[in-house]
This record gives sequence, structure tokens and C-alpha cells, in this order.
Amino acid sequence: MTDKLIYTMHDVLEMLDKLLQDRQERWWDEFFSDRGKECPFFVEWPDENLVAHFDSGELRPGRVLELGCGHGRNALFLARKGCQVDAVDFSQEAIAWAKERAGSAELNINFICQSVFDLDIRLREYDIVYDCGCFHHLPPHRRQSYVELVTKALKPSGHFALACFTPEGGSGLTDAEVYQQRKLGGGLGYTDTQLREIFSRAFNILCLRRMKEMTADAKLFGKEFLWAVLMKPLPNKPVNPGR
Repeated sequence: MTDKLIYTMHDVLEMLDKLLQDRQERWWDEFFSDRGKECPFFVEWPDENLVAHFDSGELRPGRVLELGCGHGRNALFLARKGCQVDAVDFSQEAIAWAKERAGSAELNINFICQSVFDLDIRLREYDIVYDCGCFHHLPPHRRQSYVELVTKALKPSGHFALACFTPEGGSGLTDAEVYQQRKLGGGLGYTDTQLREIFSRAFNILCLRRMKEMTADAKLFGKEFLWAVLMKPLPNKPVNPGR
């Protein structure tokens, strides 16, 4: 830790970020550099819940922001559905892999290697924000910033779809233990009550269920240790225009 004077809330957030450095850029680059390792997320197929939302008509093609795109499996699906996709990930290795896959499929996707909190987003420019794997890797002190980011990005008529760890899928650490042990483990798991407490202040929760477990022949990704959530912004909710 540095001896920097803590004065603003931005200073506090930066200090806490540096306190929890177990999952910074270098770690994620190493994670995505071994493309052949066994990892449930290293598959070709999109999330079953995302596909289901399009099949039901709940989601329609439009402008999409994907947070934590990884190697691009959901971004490719969205582009094939006719969406204009901005897909963001912190890892250069993940973005390189995703660009290769998009190039092979001849799909035009705007991949961005950046922290989601450094994005330059215009107010209410997206029809859909999708996240499978970003939120549950954020430390507790970044939750409010994350909700404000999504709220800013979405059009009033837009949808926010989220897939994140259940308690069984997460590290089991409490918020206090995250800072006591200075780590997130493999990511934080949430109860349905916790998710409602975090997101119902800014969103109307349309669906909150467990992902369906999918087999390889289904050509869809689905694991029961993940929640699948679909939300809409609350009407007349003030939006914080800052990042």
C-alpha cells in the first residue's frame, strides 16, 4: 500500500482495488492463455438463458454491451442475431481469442480490452447489457459503481441480463472475509435475496432462476451453479451520468 492521502470516494475505491490484487490483469491473461485446459466456460456455445430470452421475444436485436465477454461465445451469438455488439474484457488474452473466433466466423464485433469502470459510455445508448462472469468477480466496494454503470448504459426500454454465481458456485467468502483475507477466491456467490437487495433499487426484476444444466449435445452452455436474471430499469430512476 502507498502513503497516498485518502480524501475522495474515488481514492477509497482505488485503495480497496489495490488491496485486492489476486485477480488483476496478469492473472486473467494467464487464465485465458491456456485455451486447452478444462474450464466449464471454455466452450463454443452461448448461455441457455440468453438464447431463451431471444427465442421468447423478451430480447430483440439492438445495440448490446457485454461486460466480461471472455473468449466471445455470447458476443458471437448476439452478433449472429443481428445485434451491434460492444464486448468488453479486462484480459488481453481473452480479447485476442475472441477476435480470432469472430474473424473466423466473419462477424463484426467491437471488442474492447479495458476495465468496465474505465469505459466511456454515453447516457442510455444500449438496448441490452449482458453479463456472464463479470459481476461475481467484482469486490463488494464496486457493486454500487457497477449498478450505476449498467443504469447509465441502458435505454429506459432496455434490458439487463445477468448470469452469476449461486452460493454453491462461489468461493463462500463473506464480504468481511474478502477484505480480511485480501482475496475474492474464485468469485463471490450470491443468494437470490442478496441479488434482489442489490439490483431492485434500480431495476425491475422480471426473472430470477437457476440456469438449466445443459449437456454437450444441446450446443448451449448452462450450469446450475449460476443464476440467470433478467431486469428492466425502473421508470423515472435518476441516472448518475459520471463513470
